[in-house]
Amino acid sequence: MGQLYFFRWACCVSLLLCIVPLAWHWQNKNTAACFLIIWLSIFNLCSFINSFIWPDDIAVLTGWEGGIYCDIQIKILIAGFTGHLGAMAAIARNLAVILSDDAPVVRTRAVRRRELYKDLALCLAVPILMMAVHYIVQPRRYTLVAITGCTAAVDRSWPTVVLIFIWPPIVALMAGYYAALVVYRLHKHRRRFDALLSGNSSLNRPRFVRLFVLSMLLLLIFVPITFYVFVKNMNLQWLPYSWDAVHYGTGWMWIRKIPTNGYVNFDRWIPVGSGIIVFLIFGVGKDAMDLYRGWLSKIGIGKLGAILE
Repeated sequence: MGQLYFFRWACCVSLLLCIVPLAWHWQNKNTAACFLIIWLSIFNLCSFINSFIWPDDIAVLTGWEGGIYCDIQIKILIAGFTGHLGAMAAIARNLAVILSDDAPVVRTRAVRRRELYKDLALCLAVPILMMAVHYIVQPRRYTLVAITGCTAAVDRSWPTVVLIFIWPPIVALMAGYYAALVVYRLHKHRRRFDALLSGNSSLNRPRFVRLFVLSMLLLLIFVPITFYVFVKNMNLQWLPYSWDAVHYGTGWMWIRKIPTNGYVNFDRWIPVGSGIIVFLIFGVGKDAMDLYRGWLSKIGIGKLGAILE
C-alpha cells in the first residue's frame, strides 16, 4: 500500500504545481507550453482519481467496471500520449523559428495566426486523429489495471502499427530534430541572440532559456521511453487483421482486469515527474514571483507579496 499512497499524492502534488506554470504561459499566449502542461495534468488527474476507484487488486477484480467513464478516459489518454510529444515538438519548433535567419523582425498578427495553427496541428489535431482511428483496431472496450485504472486495448495486427504505434516515435523524432536545430542555431547566432528575440514580445532571454531547458529535459526523458515502448510493442505476437473479428467478435464487451500486487507501472510515474520539472523551471523564477504577488494583491493580502521580493 505504500507505493499506492505515494503515487496517489505525488500525482496530486504534480497536478497542483502545474497550475502556476499554466497560468503564466496562458497569460503569455504560449500555446504549445500550455498544451504540454494540460496533457501532463490530464494524465496525473486520471491517475489520481483512478487510484481511489481501483486502489488494489481486489477492487479491480470485483469492483466497478468503469462503464462510460473508462470509455471516455482511454480516448483522452490515447490523444494525450501523442499530444504531449506534439507539444514538445511545437515548443522546440517555435524556438528554432525564432532563431532562424529569415525570422521576422516584428511578428505581425498574420504571422502569429499561422504559428498558432501549426501549434494546434501538433498539439491537438494529431491527438484527435489518434482518438478517431483507435476504433479501427479496438478489440474490446478497455482494460482495467489495478491502481492506474483505465487502459486502452489494441488489436495485435499490422493496422495497429500504422495507425497507433508508429506515430509517437515519428512525433518524438520531429521534436528531437527541432531541438537539435535550436542547439545549432544557438551556436550559430550566439552573438546576436538578443536581437533575434526582440521580435517576440512574450519571450526574453530568461524565458527562452527556460523553454529550451524544459524541452531538452523532457526530450531526454520521453524520446528513449517512446522508442522503448515501440520496440516492446513490436515484439508482440502479431495476428492477421479482421474488421469483423475486432468489432463483431464475442470479446468486445469483455473487460480485461489486471492485478498488479500494488505495483505502479513506470510509464504512469513519468507525467508525475514531468509536472514537477515544469514547476521547478517555471514556478520559481522572477515571472512566477510576479504572478504570485499579483494573486496575493487580488485577494487583498498584497503585503505578503513582500516576502517574495
